Amino acid sequence: MTEEVLGATLIWFDKRLIYERTGKWPGAAEKHGTQAKIDLILEKAGLQESQSVKRWVGEIYNSALQDGWYMSLDVYGHCPCESGKALKFCHREEMRSLFKLVKEVAILHLPLENKDRA
Repeated sequence: MTEEVLGATLIWFDKRLIYERTGKWPGAAEKHGTQAKIDLILEKAGLQESQSVKRWVGEIYNSALQDGWYMSLDVYGHCPCESGKALKFCHREEMRSLFKLVKEVAILHLPLENKDRA
């Protein structure tokens, strides 16, 4: 893990030097905050290109805005990766992490009068 952190740090410093010389950040912009956490979970699960999982994350977010903390994750339902397996036997831990993170973000964005429900 230390090696990965140091490697990422060196890459960042190299990009920073290029930015200082040219005024343009090299490569794609890095995501921050919640979006970076979501991308990391998807990358670890090998699902960063899965449109069905991205739709599922959007549905969780919208549902959390409407239903607040009343939502629950159905581990016996189909996995959003479209493997045909139950979530419990496929990407259970990754989807649980995503579910929790997206739900927390959605609840933070609830109007003030709805926060007492969540």
